[in-house]
Amino acid sequence: MHIRGANFTTKRLGGYAQTFAYGAENALDKSVGMAHHYGKNLDPQFAGAVGAALGHDAAAITSTVSRAKRNVTSYEDLRRSLVGAREV
Repeated sequence: MHIRGANFTTKRLGGYAQTFAYGAENALDKSVGMAHHYGKNLDPQFAGAVGAALGHDAAAITSTVSRAKRNVTSYEDLRRSLVGAREV
């Protein structure tokens, strides 16, 4: 194998990895942004009550919704400190 070919292949693989990482970061940011938008007014207790009415465990649903809102808020605070507020 020629040195030039190995170098080109390494650069190409690095470019693919960089493109993949950018796409994954973009997808994560969009999904968390959507969760923030649709979940900001969701009350965990209300979600648990609705789940219980449908025959599911109210405490588990309340806990899951509370944890998700806490995680989204934490991500949004981190994002805001790094790149600024979202454009509306």
